[in-house]
Amino acid sequence: MKHLILLLAVLSGLNAMAQNPKPAPAAYAIIKGHITNHIEDMWDYSEINYLEFKTLSVPVDKNGDFFKRIKIDENYKCVFFRDGNGLVVNLQKNDTILVNFDGKNAFNTIVIRASQPERDKEIQTFITLRTFENNSAEEVHNLFTNMELTDSAKFKKINRLYNKQIEILFAGGSRDNYRNSATDIYFHYASYLLQLRLLPAYDLFIEHPTENTKNNAALTNKNAYTTECDEWYKNSSEYRDFVFDYVRFFQAFNSWVTGAGNEVPYVVGLSEGYRGLAAFHTLEMSDWFTTKNILSNFDFAPFNDAVTVYKTFASKVKTPKYADTLKQFFVNIQRLKPGMPAPGFTLKDDNGKQVSLSQFRGKVVYIDFWGVGCGPCVYDIKNEYRHCMKNIWTRILYL
Repeated sequence: MKHLILLLAVLSGLNAMAQNPKPAPAAYAIIKGHITNHIEDMWDYSEINYLEFKTLSVPVDKNGDFFKRIKIDENYKCVFFRDGNGLVVNLQKNDTILVNFDGKNAFNTIVIRASQPERDKEIQTFITLRTFENNSAEEVHNLFTNMELTDSAKFKKINRLYNKQIEILFAGGSRDNYRNSATDIYFHYASYLLQLRLLPAYDLFIEHPTENTKNNAALTNKNAYTTECDEWYKNSSEYRDFVFDYVRFFQAFNSWVTGAGNEVPYVVGLSEGYRGLAAFHTLEMSDWFTTKNILSNFDFAPFNDAVTVYKTFASKVKTPKYADTLKQFFVNIQRLKPGMPAPGFTLKDDNGKQVSLSQFRGKVVYIDFWGVGCGPCVYDIKNEYRHCMKNIWTRILYL
């Protein structure tokens, strides 16, 4: 009888484990490297996730070495700054990415490799793609400024650049990781068509199809940009960027008039939010769009308008990771409401001395927010900072 009870207990335990399986083990990647002539005790890189572009810091030891272990629980993209531009690397499980550069000339000396030979080939392909994109930036810029070019001529240039990048991607053959990269390329150039108001009159196409391009839905589906695709949403940041703009930027009116003849002003984010609710069939994509729309409004819209958008749509978000993000964000953003005291912080000045904001209580303080990948910002700090501060103080005195 004891044996029977024990057996039943074991079987019950196994059944419970089957019904409540343990979560999959966490996946990690490693970024490590060395900075020659390092002058800072922190090194910055950025990440692209579903909602934001975020800059993170890694401690650098006295020898100039750094090491970062990153948990990858979703599609994770790192951005390293090279030649003053961002190089996007899609990190994978068990990746070890090696980063080395000279601290005195970081943008122009950074070298990025992967420890695994096959992954390194992919990384170097991505670097080649990014270099091509940077070199063609001026040509793309001219499409927006040259009023003499016809829509047809603009499209031909965009489609040619698109085809060239696809050719570079598959020049050395096809790899599993290239599928997502090809999707990224398609939606990167579809975004140009959207910004140039060339959609839906024109659609990207592959001029010389190959077996590699025929196996990718984004490259072969007609009007792929109109497709709501869960796989693209999860694996392509360019797709998410495109969809976010595509759904938002068809605003027909700036105000509306009620039956009583009262004009109601347009609140940034409200119409976009309602369009998002109507646009998606997939709950998670709908919640992602709603969350991103709410967060972005706090970046660009008046604070009270952004709060209105939050209160209108936050309760409609049901996906836990997005609902939790919104709740925590709204708690934190209250501290940054106009009129509230600035949050305290302590940082090093140009002499390495710790300086706290509280030391300047009662004084006028000018805070300049900038990014390590912003070339004009770096130039201004090095060359124009004193001149800018003089002008600022002049304006304050006149006020």
